[in-house]
Amino acid sequence: FQQLPEHGKLLLGASNMEIDTEAAVSASLLQNGMIQYQHDNSETRNDSFVVIASFQDSKTSKPLRVDIKVNPVNDESPLSINIRTLHVWLAHEKTLTSSDLLYTDKDTIPGNVRFILQDDSTLGKFISRRAGTGDEIKEFSQQDINDNDVVFVGNNRTGKNELLYRVTDGVEAHRQLRVLRVRVRQLSMSAVPNTPVRVEAGGRAPLSTLIVNLSRVDGDSSFVNDVVFTVLQRNASLRYGHLEMTGQHVSQFSYLDLVESRVLYVQSGEDQWPPNDMLLVSANATPEVLGVPVVRVQVLISYPTENGSLLHANK
Repeated sequence: FQQLPEHGKLLLGASNMEIDTEAAVSASLLQNGMIQYQHDNSETRNDSFVVIASFQDSKTSKPLRVDIKVNPVNDESPLSINIRTLHVWLAHEKTLTSSDLLYTDKDTIPGNVRFILQDDSTLGKFISRRAGTGDEIKEFSQQDINDNDVVFVGNNRTGKNELLYRVTDGVEAHRQLRVLRVRVRQLSMSAVPNTPVRVEAGGRAPLSTLIVNLSRVDGDSSFVNDVVFTVLQRNASLRYGHLEMTGQHVSQFSYLDLVESRVLYVQSGEDQWPPNDMLLVSANATPEVLGVPVVRVQVLISYPTENGSLLHANK
């Protein structure tokens, strides 16, 4: 065998031993059907190998090419499973996942299911994380998507795009162009305090009662764990106390710190009749948001009386 098949292999007899270029087989094995060709299950339809016949007197024939025609088992184009709008925040990137775009093909591996973009996006570009060059790509595979390698990078513009693409398995392709929708938006957030913080004079109380409603323009609040609160240093803010976390003064804390009661308001106790206090905090998140809200948190201070009851300072 001078040249072996490119898309399969040759097997010898019932042992299924693979034949290499060093192997020599007799004509009787060929006549008795003991040499078999096994396809590699790819989308290829044609293959070939080259043999040379030799005789006892050391004479050899010219190379003979044997062509193989492969009959496909399933010749349908890839089937769409997921096609969803790709949501991207302004000036940030978004990884394209199989939840956004997923096609399958029974007889094709994901690496051979390929997407070919037909036009450009006015809102950004697709790049390959693996390549690391930042250059725009116009073609990628389902395996690239599964490996989180395809990333859409925005270009500081908001809006909607409908990108036309064609999907193919290397042999068959969808005749109609498909649409991948991209929407780039600015993040927006609102914050509203709930009940006041209640603390005894000279005591401390968690800010967990500061239940803040955070929402994006699409109503999704899954990003709240990325929100950071910053205490604003203004005259009326924290006049009769301060904030602590693990025994240290803090002026910034996260949403998780808040809900897990790690942030404490500590009343100074310097005044015999301390008035009520308040603090101002701003809420921000990553990516950056529009209209960073400022929240006013009221602190109600009470002090014990001789009979053990508590009186509250005037509001």
